[in-house]
Amino acid sequence: MTTETTPWDFFDRLYCISLKQREDRRQSAVEEFAKVGLADRVEFIVSERLPYDIMQQIYESHMTCLQKGLEAGARNIVVFEDDVEFERFDSRKLQSCVEIFKAKSAVESFSFRRFDPREPENSQSSRAESPLPKSYPCLRIK
Repeated sequence: MTTETTPWDFFDRLYCISLKQREDRRQSAVEEFAKVGLADRVEFIVSERLPYDIMQQIYESHMTCLQKGLEAGARNIVVFEDDVEFERFDSRKLQSCVEIFKAKSAVESFSFRRFDPREPENSQSSRAESPLPKSYPCLRIK
């Protein structure tokens, strides 16, 4: 029996950060993950809102995901946010990204961002259309 592989198989751990009080967003994210075959692979990291600093909240949540993944022995970790959408997801584009990872032994981070033609051309997010939504474009290779 042959197991079908997808570009997602490259990633050892997949997490989604969410605030405890946003069950609606978690439910929406579950539906989005099901669209791309990730319904049973994504672990939600749910936290309480920090009333004094939302940016610190986001940072701490991402760090929690990375720490959990590294402690589990993961080499390739994806962190989604609970407003993820796969409206124009293209698995061929994701496969192209995975090929970059495989070719470079020291990729430190890579984030996906949905291209929005309404954003100014000099904005960071208009550099390239991505296979995944909602993040910031970044590929750092040592």
